[in-house]
Amino acid sequence: MLSRLRKTGLIMLLTLGLTLTGGAVFGQDYGVLVNGTPLKVPSSFLVNDNGRLLVPGDDLATALDARFYAQPNGELLVEKAGQTLTFTASSLRQNEKPVTLNVAPQYIEGRWLIPLRATAESLDCAVEWNSFTKMAQVWGPTGDVVALDVLGISDFHGALEESGKDPGFAKLGGFLRNQRTRNPQGTLILSGGDMFQGSLLSTVSQGRPVVAAMNATGFDAMAVGN
Repeated sequence: MLSRLRKTGLIMLLTLGLTLTGGAVFGQDYGVLVNGTPLKVPSSFLVNDNGRLLVPGDDLATALDARFYAQPNGELLVEKAGQTLTFTASSLRQNEKPVTLNVAPQYIEGRWLIPLRATAESLDCAVEWNSFTKMAQVWGPTGDVVALDVLGISDFHGALEESGKDPGFAKLGGFLRNQRTRNPQGTLILSGGDMFQGSLLSTVSQGRPVVAAMNATGFDAMAVGN
């Protein structure tokens, strides 16, 4: 009986330590997107504590394909693919290695709220905050995110040869191909149209030389133009 009372007292003390709040703001219209999907929780469970957003641990873990649960000793665990995050009243450990924790978890209306950024970044995700929309966006893990570069031209008008301000397709195509080497898996080369009619060579050949040059460059799509 005495042992049970001691354990209960320990859990109550840890809970009190975890739920003490300083500059916390409750009930604001904050939002969270995880890989483009809204985290569907009431705004009362999204807490801004001195610039750090706390969210329900179970919902965030589910959105990140992780597992969240509370230990009998009061510690909070997030587990995913060999990684374990352990929250206490004043610390965070990642696979038992200390991680900087700027705000502690809080227990609100029967649910544990954990720091969004600390949790997501520890699980190799990227986090962006939009102060205007009060929206946090979580992407990742970062190994699953591809940076997208979009390169576009328009109104080429068959200017295949270099002349005056026109670089010609040899230089233009070389530039576009060089840019693609910087991000081979995430680069799109697009045309806004009006590529053919203009120069004599392109016009009389119905744009065939331009089409060949575009294919050699690796254009991904083209609009008709006006």
